[in-house]
Amino acid sequence: MAIPKNITVEKINQAIAYIDEHGFPDDNQSKKYDLITSSGKKYPPKYVIAVARAIENHAVVEDKIIVKGFDGTEAWKKLDKLGFKIEKRGKKERIVDIPDFNEYETDITEVEIKQLEGEKFTIIFDKNSSKSKTNQRKPSFVARKIDFDYINAAKRKIGALGEEIVFGELKQQAEESCLQTPIHASKEEGDGLGYDIRAFDKQGNEIHIEVKASKSKNSGGFEMTQNEVKASIKHPEHYKVYYVYAIDIDTKNCRIKIYDGPFTNEFYTMEPTGFKVSQK
Repeated sequence: MAIPKNITVEKINQAIAYIDEHGFPDDNQSKKYDLITSSGKKYPPKYVIAVARAIENHAVVEDKIIVKGFDGTEAWKKLDKLGFKIEKRGKKERIVDIPDFNEYETDITEVEIKQLEGEKFTIIFDKNSSKSKTNQRKPSFVARKIDFDYINAAKRKIGALGEEIVFGELKQQAEESCLQTPIHASKEEGDGLGYDIRAFDKQGNEIHIEVKASKSKNSGGFEMTQNEVKASIKHPEHYKVYYVYAIDIDTKNCRIKIYDGPFTNEFYTMEPTGFKVSQK
C-alpha cells in the first residue's frame, strides 16, 4: 500500500505522538535519514509514514504496523514536502554539556578545569567492534622513567571526564527516545558494582555500562578489573563498555567505541597486566 496522497501534517503529528507512547520496533530503525522534531527527538521516516497511513485509513493502530508499499526515500521526501526537518545520517556526532569538575577529589588540573568551564564536548562514535578480537601483537617493553603518581591521577581525572561525557550522551538518548532516565551508579551508589552507569532499553531492561577513558588516540585496548569482567559475564547481553578515547581538552573533541560483553578470551584478547602480592 503506497503513501496516501492526501496525508496531512496533522496525521504525521498523530503518528509521532503514537510513537512517543509506544516506541517503535528495532527492525524499523532508519539507516539513512531521521525526522527531527523541534524538541530534537529523532524518528524513522518510513515508520512514521506507516503509522500515519494506518491512522489515515482508520486502522486499529494497536495492531502491528505494516511498513510496505513504499521505500525510505519516498517517506523522507514526503515528510520534507510537508515541512518536517529531515536529516541524513552520517558519522554520528553529538554534543554534550561539560560538568562541574570541582566536585571530584582527584581532578583535572586547575588550568584544564578553566578550559572546560561552560563548554560542550563533541563526540564522534566509531562503528561498533562488538565481540571482535583485536589484532594479536607481541608485547614490547621500553625502559623509561615513569611517574606513577602522575599516571594514577591522570587516569582518575580522565576517567571522571569520560563518565560524565557518556552519561550526558545517554541522558540525551533517553530524552529523545522517551526511555527511562539513566543512573550514574558509580557516582550515586559508589564503586564496586562492576559498572559505572545503569541505562535502560525500550523494554525497561537494565543495561550496565562501564566507561573507560584515555587521551590516547589509540582505540585498541583498555584495562578492566576482575570485578568488571565478572559483571560482564554475569549479564553478558546487558553489559557494554564505552571506551572514550582521543580526548582533547583544547578542542573539546573525543571519540567513543562501544564493546559488548561478555569480556572473555572467546571474544577478546585478554592479557593479565598486574599481580596481587602477599606474604607467604
